[in-house]
Amino acid sequence: MKKITNLFLLETKRFFSRKNIFTIIVCLVATAALFYFRYESEYEKYPQYDREDIDLFLERNKVHSQDYADKIKAIKYDLDSKKDGADPDTKAEEQELQQYQRMADAWKNYQQCIVKGWYYEDKEPRDEAKAIELYTRADYFLESYEDVSAELDEQGIYKHTHKDWEKRMALHKAYEKHDKVEPLCHYIPTGSYSVISLFDGKGLVFFAVLCMIFFLNYDAWCKEFEDGSYVITFTLSYGRIQISLARWIVRIIFTYLVMLLLAGELMLLGTHKHGTGLSDYISILTAGKYVAITQATYLKSALVYIFAVIVFVVTFILLISVLLKDSVNTLGVFFFFNCLYLVSSDLVNTKYNPIGLLRVGDIVTREAPVTMGPAMIFCFVYTIVAFIIMSLVLVYRED
Repeated sequence: MKKITNLFLLETKRFFSRKNIFTIIVCLVATAALFYFRYESEYEKYPQYDREDIDLFLERNKVHSQDYADKIKAIKYDLDSKKDGADPDTKAEEQELQQYQRMADAWKNYQQCIVKGWYYEDKEPRDEAKAIELYTRADYFLESYEDVSAELDEQGIYKHTHKDWEKRMALHKAYEKHDKVEPLCHYIPTGSYSVISLFDGKGLVFFAVLCMIFFLNYDAWCKEFEDGSYVITFTLSYGRIQISLARWIVRIIFTYLVMLLLAGELMLLGTHKHGTGLSDYISILTAGKYVAITQATYLKSALVYIFAVIVFVVTFILLISVLLKDSVNTLGVFFFFNCLYLVSSDLVNTKYNPIGLLRVGDIVTREAPVTMGPAMIFCFVYTIVAFIIMSLVLVYRED
Protein backbone atom coordinates (compact mmCIF):
# COMPACT_ATOMS: atom_id res chain seq x y z
CA MET A 1 0.00 0.00 0.00
CA LYS A 2 2.84 2.39 0.88
CA LYS A 3 4.44 1.68 -2.47
CA ILE A 4 1.24 2.63 -4.33
CA THR A 5 0.81 5.72 -2.14
CA ASN A 6 4.32 6.86 -3.00
CA LEU A 7 3.55 6.42 -6.68
CA PHE A 8 0.47 8.62 -6.42
CA LEU A 9 2.42 11.23 -4.44
CA LEU A 10 5.09 11.21 -7.13
CA GLU A 11 2.50 11.74 -9.86
CA THR A 12 0.80 14.47 -7.81
CA LYS A 13 4.12 16.31 -7.51
CA ARG A 14 4.63 15.90 -11.24
CA PHE A 15 1.17 17.42 -11.94
CA PHE A 16 1.86 20.49 -9.79
CA SER A 17 4.86 21.58 -11.79
CA ARG A 18 5.77 25.25 -12.03
CA LYS A 19 4.14 25.35 -15.48
CA ASN A 20 0.84 23.99 -14.15
CA ILE A 21 0.83 26.25 -11.09
CA PHE A 22 1.38 29.23 -13.39
CA THR A 23 -1.42 27.97 -15.69
CA ILE A 24 -3.84 27.70 -12.75
CA ILE A 25 -3.02 31.22 -11.55
CA VAL A 26 -3.51 32.64 -15.05
CA CYS A 27 -6.83 30.81 -15.34
CA LEU A 28 -8.04 32.21 -12.01
CA VAL A 29 -7.25 35.74 -13.20
CA ALA A 30 -8.85 35.04 -16.60
CA THR A 31 -12.00 33.69 -14.92
CA ALA A 32 -12.41 36.89 -12.90
CA ALA A 33 -11.89 38.94 -16.07
CA LEU A 34 -14.46 36.77 -17.88
CA PHE A 35 -17.03 37.53 -15.20
CA TYR A 36 -16.51 41.28 -15.14
CA PHE A 37 -15.80 42.00 -18.79
CA ARG A 38 -18.17 39.56 -20.43
CA TYR A 39 -20.95 38.31 -18.18
CA GLU A 40 -21.38 41.60 -16.33
CA SER A 41 -20.96 43.61 -19.51
CA GLU A 42 -23.59 41.62 -21.40
CA TYR A 43 -26.00 41.84 -18.49
CA GLU A 44 -25.69 45.62 -18.43
CA LYS A 45 -26.52 45.73 -22.14
CA TYR A 46 -29.66 43.55 -21.98
CA PRO A 47 -32.06 46.54 -22.35
CA GLN A 48 -30.21 47.37 -25.56
CA TYR A 49 -30.69 43.80 -26.80
CA ASP A 50 -34.37 43.96 -25.85
CA ARG A 51 -34.72 47.21 -27.77
CA GLU A 52 -33.12 45.64 -30.85
CA ASP A 53 -35.49 42.64 -30.62
CA ILE A 54 -38.49 44.94 -30.28
CA ASP A 55 -37.41 47.14 -33.19
CA LEU A 56 -37.06 44.03 -35.35
CA PHE A 57 -40.46 42.80 -34.16
CA LEU A 58 -42.13 46.16 -34.97
CA GLU A 59 -40.66 46.10 -38.48
CA ARG A 60 -42.03 42.60 -39.01
CA ASN A 61 -45.37 43.62 -37.49
CA LYS A 62 -45.67 46.53 -39.91
CA VAL A 63 -45.01 44.29 -42.91
CA HIS A 64 -47.23 41.38 -41.89
CA SER A 65 -50.08 43.52 -40.55
CA GLN A 66 -50.27 45.39 -43.86
CA ASP A 67 -50.01 42.11 -45.78
CA TYR A 68 -52.89 40.56 -43.81
CA ALA A 69 -54.96 43.73 -44.11
CA ASP A 70 -54.57 43.61 -47.89
CA LYS A 71 -55.43 39.89 -48.04
CA ILE A 72 -58.48 40.31 -45.79
CA LYS A 73 -59.68 43.25 -47.83
CA ALA A 74 -59.25 41.33 -51.10
CA ILE A 75 -61.10 38.24 -49.82
CA LYS A 76 -63.97 40.34 -48.41
CA TYR A 77 -64.30 42.14 -51.71
CA ASP A 78 -64.35 38.80 -53.56
CA LEU A 79 -66.97 37.37 -51.17
CA ASP A 80 -69.19 40.43 -51.53
CA SER A 81 -69.11 40.00 -55.29
CA LYS A 82 -70.42 36.45 -54.99
CA LYS A 83 -74.10 35.98 -54.37
CA ASP A 84 -74.24 32.22 -53.90
CA GLY A 85 -72.90 31.48 -50.40
CA ALA A 86 -73.17 27.73 -51.04
CA ASP A 87 -70.35 27.86 -53.56
CA PRO A 88 -67.49 25.53 -52.35
CA ASP A 89 -64.97 28.23 -53.29
CA THR A 90 -66.87 30.66 -51.09
CA LYS A 91 -66.58 28.37 -48.06
CA ALA A 92 -62.87 27.90 -48.67
CA GLU A 93 -62.41 31.65 -48.90
CA GLU A 94 -64.35 32.17 -45.67
CA GLN A 95 -62.06 29.70 -43.88
CA GLU A 96 -59.02 31.44 -45.35
CA LEU A 97 -60.43 34.78 -44.21
CA GLN A 98 -60.83 33.48 -40.65
CA GLN A 99 -57.25 32.20 -40.61
CA TYR A 100 -55.85 35.50 -41.88
CA GLN A 101 -57.93 37.38 -39.33
CA ARG A 102 -56.59 35.21 -36.52
CA MET A 103 -53.01 35.83 -37.56
CA ALA A 104 -53.65 39.56 -37.88
CA ASP A 105 -55.15 39.55 -34.37
CA ALA A 106 -52.13 37.65 -33.04
CA TRP A 107 -49.78 40.32 -34.36
CA LYS A 108 -51.97 43.12 -33.02
CA ASN A 109 -52.37 41.66 -29.51
CA TYR A 110 -48.70 40.80 -29.20
CA GLN A 111 -47.61 44.19 -30.49
CA GLN A 112 -49.71 46.08 -27.94
CA CYS A 113 -48.24 44.20 -24.97
CA ILE A 114 -44.68 44.39 -26.28
CA VAL A 115 -44.83 48.16 -26.77
CA LYS A 116 -46.34 48.68 -23.32
CA GLY A 117 -43.79 46.37 -21.74
CA TRP A 118 -40.91 48.28 -23.33
CA TYR A 119 -42.34 51.55 -21.96
CA TYR A 120 -41.95 50.26 -18.39
CA GLU A 121 -38.55 48.70 -19.12
CA ASP A 122 -37.14 51.86 -20.71
CA LYS A 123 -38.50 54.55 -18.39
CA GLU A 124 -36.57 55.97 -15.43
CA PRO A 125 -36.74 54.47 -12.93
CA ARG A 126 -37.31 51.14 -14.67
CA ASP A 127 -40.37 49.19 -13.54
CA GLU A 128 -39.17 45.62 -14.14
CA ALA A 129 -42.15 44.00 -12.41
CA LYS A 130 -44.64 45.72 -14.72
CA ALA A 131 -42.50 45.09 -17.79
CA ILE A 132 -42.19 41.33 -17.17
CA GLU A 133 -45.93 41.19 -16.42
CA LEU A 134 -46.71 42.63 -19.86
CA TYR A 135 -44.12 40.52 -21.67
CA THR A 136 -45.54 37.44 -19.95
CA ARG A 137 -49.06 38.45 -20.95
CA ALA A 138 -47.86 38.81 -24.55
CA ASP A 139 -46.51 35.25 -24.50
CA TYR A 140 -49.77 33.95 -23.05
CA PHE A 141 -51.66 35.66 -25.88
CA LEU A 142 -49.73 33.54 -28.35
CA GLU A 143 -50.80 30.36 -26.54
CA SER A 144 -54.28 30.74 -28.05
CA TYR A 145 -52.88 30.91 -31.57
CA GLU A 146 -51.20 27.50 -31.60
CA ASP A 147 -53.41 26.38 -34.51
CA VAL A 148 -51.58 28.86 -36.78
CA SER A 149 -48.20 28.64 -35.04
CA ALA A 150 -46.35 27.14 -38.02
CA GLU A 151 -46.91 30.18 -40.24
CA LEU A 152 -46.46 32.64 -37.38
CA ASP A 153 -43.16 30.99 -36.52
CA GLU A 154 -41.85 31.61 -40.03
CA GLN A 155 -42.79 35.29 -39.66
CA GLY A 156 -40.79 35.73 -36.44
CA ILE A 157 -43.59 36.72 -34.09
CA TYR A 158 -42.20 34.52 -31.31
CA LYS A 159 -39.13 36.74 -30.79
CA HIS A 160 -36.81 34.46 -32.75
CA THR A 161 -38.47 31.00 -32.91
CA HIS A 162 -41.39 28.99 -31.58
CA LYS A 163 -38.90 26.92 -29.57
CA ASP A 164 -37.70 30.07 -27.79
CA TRP A 165 -41.29 30.93 -26.95
CA GLU A 166 -41.88 27.42 -25.58
CA LYS A 167 -38.86 27.83 -23.30
CA ARG A 168 -40.14 31.19 -22.07
CA MET A 169 -43.58 29.72 -21.40
CA ALA A 170 -42.04 26.93 -19.31
CA LEU A 171 -40.26 29.58 -17.23
CA HIS A 172 -43.37 31.75 -16.88
CA LYS A 173 -45.41 28.81 -15.61
CA ALA A 174 -42.71 27.65 -13.20
CA TYR A 175 -42.38 31.07 -11.58
CA GLU A 176 -46.16 31.39 -11.31
CA LYS A 177 -46.59 27.88 -9.91
CA HIS A 178 -44.05 28.48 -7.15
CA ASP A 179 -45.24 32.06 -6.54
CA LYS A 180 -41.86 33.60 -7.34
CA VAL A 181 -41.04 36.88 -9.03
CA GLU A 182 -39.72 36.23 -12.52
CA PRO A 183 -36.69 38.37 -13.43
CA LEU A 184 -36.98 40.61 -16.45
CA CYS A 185 -33.60 39.34 -17.67
CA HIS A 186 -33.00 35.58 -17.52
CA TYR A 187 -29.28 36.07 -18.09
CA ILE A 188 -28.37 37.72 -14.79
CA PRO A 189 -24.80 36.57 -13.96
CA THR A 190 -25.70 35.12 -10.59
CA GLY A 191 -23.35 32.56 -9.10
CA SER A 192 -25.12 29.58 -10.61
CA TYR A 193 -25.77 31.14 -14.02
CA SER A 194 -22.10 32.18 -14.33
CA VAL A 195 -21.01 28.58 -13.71
CA ILE A 196 -23.59 27.31 -16.21
CA SER A 197 -22.26 29.77 -18.80
CA LEU A 198 -18.68 28.58 -18.21
CA PHE A 199 -19.54 24.94 -18.91
CA ASP A 200 -22.27 25.30 -21.54
CA GLY A 201 -20.04 23.61 -24.13
CA LYS A 202 -20.42 26.31 -26.77
CA GLY A 203 -18.35 29.12 -28.17
CA LEU A 204 -15.02 30.66 -27.24
CA VAL A 205 -15.48 30.34 -23.47
CA PHE A 206 -15.62 26.55 -23.56
CA PHE A 207 -12.87 26.58 -26.21
CA ALA A 208 -10.73 28.34 -23.57
CA VAL A 209 -11.73 25.72 -20.98
CA LEU A 210 -10.56 22.94 -23.31
CA CYS A 211 -7.31 24.80 -23.91
CA MET A 212 -6.77 25.04 -20.16
CA ILE A 213 -7.30 21.29 -19.75
CA PHE A 214 -4.78 20.76 -22.53
CA PHE A 215 -2.11 23.01 -21.02
CA LEU A 216 -2.41 21.20 -17.72
CA ASN A 217 -1.85 17.78 -19.30
CA TYR A 218 -0.21 17.93 -22.74
CA ASP A 219 3.30 17.35 -21.35
CA ALA A 220 2.29 14.44 -19.11
CA TRP A 221 4.37 12.04 -21.24
CA CYS A 222 6.01 13.93 -24.05
CA LYS A 223 8.15 16.05 -21.70
CA GLU A 224 9.78 12.88 -20.37
CA PHE A 225 10.45 11.60 -23.87
CA GLU A 226 11.89 14.96 -24.90
CA ASP A 227 14.36 15.25 -22.00
CA GLY A 228 15.03 11.50 -21.72
CA SER A 229 13.79 11.21 -18.14
CA TYR A 230 11.41 8.41 -19.17
CA VAL A 231 14.38 6.07 -18.70
CA ILE A 232 14.41 6.90 -14.99
CA THR A 233 10.62 6.62 -14.74
CA PHE A 234 10.54 3.16 -16.31
CA THR A 235 13.35 1.88 -14.05
CA LEU A 236 11.38 2.64 -10.92
CA SER A 237 10.02 -0.33 -8.99
CA TYR A 238 6.63 -0.05 -10.68
CA GLY A 239 5.21 -1.67 -13.77
CA ARG A 240 4.43 0.50 -16.78
CA ILE A 241 0.72 -0.25 -16.39
CA GLN A 242 0.87 0.93 -12.76
CA ILE A 243 2.60 4.14 -13.76
CA SER A 244 0.15 4.72 -16.61
CA LEU A 245 -2.86 4.10 -14.36
CA ALA A 246 -1.56 6.29 -11.53
CA ARG A 247 -0.75 9.17 -13.87
CA TRP A 248 -4.14 8.86 -15.54
CA ILE A 249 -6.06 8.88 -12.23
CA VAL A 250 -4.05 11.76 -10.75
CA ARG A 251 -4.44 13.88 -13.88
CA ILE A 252 -8.20 13.34 -14.00
CA ILE A 253 -8.75 14.09 -10.31
CA PHE A 254 -6.68 17.27 -10.21
CA THR A 255 -7.93 18.55 -13.55
CA TYR A 256 -11.49 18.19 -12.27
CA LEU A 257 -10.55 19.90 -9.00
CA VAL A 258 -9.11 22.81 -10.96
CA MET A 259 -12.40 23.02 -12.85
CA LEU A 260 -14.28 23.09 -9.57
CA LEU A 261 -11.92 25.80 -8.35
CA LEU A 262 -12.79 28.00 -11.34
CA ALA A 263 -16.49 27.22 -10.88
CA GLY A 264 -16.21 28.14 -7.21
CA GLU A 265 -14.57 31.44 -8.11
CA LEU A 266 -17.41 32.30 -10.50
CA MET A 267 -19.96 31.22 -7.90
CA LEU A 268 -18.42 33.58 -5.33
CA LEU A 269 -18.18 36.51 -7.76
CA GLY A 270 -21.73 36.05 -9.03
CA THR A 271 -23.17 35.53 -5.56
CA HIS A 272 -21.45 38.67 -4.28
CA LYS A 273 -22.95 40.77 -7.10
CA HIS A 274 -26.32 39.16 -7.77
CA GLY A 275 -26.95 36.27 -5.37
CA THR A 276 -26.60 32.54 -5.88
CA GLY A 277 -29.44 32.21 -8.41
CA LEU A 278 -29.82 28.55 -7.41
CA SER A 279 -33.61 28.88 -7.12
CA ASP A 280 -33.95 30.50 -10.56
CA TYR A 281 -35.22 28.32 -13.40
CA ILE A 282 -33.87 26.97 -16.64
CA SER A 283 -35.79 25.15 -19.39
CA ILE A 284 -35.10 21.54 -20.38
CA LEU A 285 -36.77 19.26 -22.89
CA THR A 286 -38.76 16.36 -21.42
CA ALA A 287 -40.92 14.00 -23.50
CA GLY A 288 -41.07 16.53 -26.33
CA LYS A 289 -42.13 19.42 -24.07
CA TYR A 290 -40.16 22.12 -22.30
CA VAL A 291 -40.36 22.15 -18.52
CA ALA A 292 -38.49 24.25 -15.98
CA ILE A 293 -36.05 23.03 -13.36
CA THR A 294 -34.04 25.03 -10.87
CA GLN A 295 -30.52 26.03 -11.77
CA ALA A 296 -29.37 24.11 -8.68
CA THR A 297 -30.79 20.90 -10.19
CA TYR A 298 -29.23 21.71 -13.55
CA LEU A 299 -25.83 22.35 -11.96
CA LYS A 300 -25.83 19.00 -10.17
CA SER A 301 -26.35 17.18 -13.46
CA ALA A 302 -23.91 19.41 -15.36
CA LEU A 303 -21.05 18.91 -12.88
CA VAL A 304 -21.55 15.14 -13.00
CA TYR A 305 -21.44 15.17 -16.79
CA ILE A 306 -18.47 17.56 -16.81
CA PHE A 307 -16.55 14.91 -14.88
CA ALA A 308 -17.25 12.37 -17.64
CA VAL A 309 -16.13 14.92 -20.25
CA ILE A 310 -12.90 15.65 -18.36
CA VAL A 311 -12.13 11.94 -18.06
CA PHE A 312 -12.58 11.61 -21.82
CA VAL A 313 -10.61 14.74 -22.79
CA VAL A 314 -7.70 14.11 -20.37
CA THR A 315 -7.35 10.53 -21.60
CA PHE A 316 -7.32 11.73 -25.21
CA ILE A 317 -4.59 14.29 -24.37
CA LEU A 318 -2.48 11.65 -22.59
CA LEU A 319 -2.85 9.30 -25.55
CA ILE A 320 -1.67 11.99 -27.99
CA SER A 321 1.21 12.83 -25.65
CA VAL A 322 2.32 9.18 -25.61
CA LEU A 323 1.96 8.64 -29.35
CA LEU A 324 3.73 11.77 -30.53
CA LYS A 325 6.37 12.17 -27.79
CA ASP A 326 6.76 15.81 -28.82
CA SER A 327 5.19 18.94 -27.28
CA VAL A 328 4.89 20.89 -30.53
CA ASN A 329 3.26 18.02 -32.41
CA THR A 330 0.90 17.36 -29.49
CA LEU A 331 -0.03 21.04 -29.52
CA GLY A 332 -0.81 20.90 -33.22
CA VAL A 333 -2.98 17.79 -33.03
CA PHE A 334 -4.96 19.02 -30.05
CA PHE A 335 -5.60 22.45 -31.55
CA PHE A 336 -6.77 20.81 -34.76
CA PHE A 337 -9.46 18.89 -32.87
CA ASN A 338 -10.26 21.90 -30.68
CA CYS A 339 -10.78 24.13 -33.70
CA LEU A 340 -12.82 21.38 -35.37
CA TYR A 341 -15.10 21.43 -32.33
CA LEU A 342 -15.38 25.22 -32.50
CA VAL A 343 -16.30 25.58 -36.16
CA SER A 344 -18.22 22.36 -36.90
CA SER A 345 -21.66 23.12 -35.49
CA ASP A 346 -23.36 20.67 -37.86
CA LEU A 347 -20.78 17.94 -37.34
CA VAL A 348 -21.02 17.94 -33.55
CA ASN A 349 -24.77 17.44 -33.58
CA THR A 350 -24.47 13.76 -34.43
CA LYS A 351 -25.16 11.00 -31.98
CA TYR A 352 -21.89 9.06 -31.80
CA ASN A 353 -19.40 11.80 -32.64
CA PRO A 354 -16.91 12.23 -29.76
CA ILE A 355 -16.69 15.98 -30.42
CA GLY A 356 -20.47 16.24 -29.99
CA LEU A 357 -20.09 14.95 -26.43
CA LEU A 358 -18.53 18.30 -25.52
CA ARG A 359 -21.87 20.09 -25.99
CA VAL A 360 -22.57 20.02 -22.27
CA GLY A 361 -25.49 22.45 -22.20
CA ASP A 362 -27.43 20.77 -25.04
CA ILE A 363 -26.88 17.33 -23.53
CA VAL A 364 -27.97 18.29 -20.01
CA THR A 365 -31.04 20.17 -21.30
CA ARG A 366 -31.77 17.18 -23.59
CA GLU A 367 -31.70 19.19 -26.82
CA ALA A 368 -28.78 17.23 -28.27
CA PRO A 369 -29.28 14.05 -30.35
CA VAL A 370 -27.99 12.07 -27.35
CA THR A 371 -29.20 12.45 -23.77
CA MET A 372 -27.01 12.64 -20.69
CA GLY A 373 -27.08 8.93 -19.74
CA PRO A 374 -25.97 7.57 -23.13
CA ALA A 375 -23.55 10.49 -23.53
CA MET A 376 -21.77 9.51 -20.30
CA ILE A 377 -21.61 5.89 -21.50
CA PHE A 378 -20.09 7.03 -24.82
CA CYS A 379 -17.56 9.19 -22.93
CA PHE A 380 -16.42 6.25 -20.81
CA VAL A 381 -16.34 3.84 -23.75
CA TYR A 382 -14.12 6.21 -25.75
CA THR A 383 -12.03 6.75 -22.61
CA ILE A 384 -11.47 3.02 -22.05
CA VAL A 385 -10.46 2.53 -25.70
CA ALA A 386 -8.00 5.45 -25.53
CA PHE A 387 -6.57 4.27 -22.21
CA ILE A 388 -6.03 0.72 -23.48
CA ILE A 389 -4.23 2.01 -26.58
CA MET A 390 -2.08 4.30 -24.44
CA SER A 391 -1.15 1.50 -22.04
CA LEU A 392 -0.33 -0.94 -24.85
CA VAL A 393 1.92 1.62 -26.51
CA LEU A 394 3.74 2.22 -23.22
CA VAL A 395 4.18 -1.49 -22.52
CA TYR A 396 5.24 -2.74 -25.95
CA ARG A 397 7.04 0.21 -27.50
CA GLU A 398 10.82 0.07 -27.22
CA ASP A 399 12.18 3.51 -26.31
